[in-house]
Amino acid sequence: MNDTTNGYELLLQHPGPPPETIPLLKRVWDAHRTEDWLLNGTWPEGRGAPGEHLTAAGADRAGRWAVHDGELLRAADCEWLRHVIEVQTIRRTWWRTHWQSWPPRAGQTREPREVRIALDCDRDSPVQMFQLYATLGDDRMPVGAPELRTFEPGADTEMPTEAAVVIETNPAAADLLEWLAWLLFDGRRSAPR
Repeated sequence: MNDTTNGYELLLQHPGPPPETIPLLKRVWDAHRTEDWLLNGTWPEGRGAPGEHLTAAGADRAGRWAVHDGELLRAADCEWLRHVIEVQTIRRTWWRTHWQSWPPRAGQTREPREVRIALDCDRDSPVQMFQLYATLGDDRMPVGAPELRTFEPGADTEMPTEAAVVIETNPAAADLLEWLAWLLFDGRRSAPR
């Protein structure tokens, strides 16, 4: 691992993610870097410094390895790593079909057109204050980058539709949030990076 940055410098650049999301995003950041190293032997640009969760990486006769949250991982462990990160960071998901006219017309489908992902930024809070909204294409895969949203003061936090305030983030955080959203779709993205 190189030390070209402090590990999270790109993630925290302006406009940075909300402070409440930073511990969660650091966990995802390190998992994304771990996977990229193990599968591709590369680090995303400027992201080679050690972090809180990814503490060491290297290669030996058995191939590339990384230490993530104290576990020694190899390429064969990446699917498990994705699952663990999904469980640790995503509290809840909702799928919504497109709006339909009433009465319904023949041939209308009820395929999901949007996914909303409640991030588990505070395990002690009953409210999921930050959510990712992603539009789904005809193949039921995300189209473009998801939006990070939160609630207006006084909004009903039990209704995901109330999470209407879009939070602008820097390109590194936006890329990371897209990677996180794609965990629900087996980690594949619509466009190679």
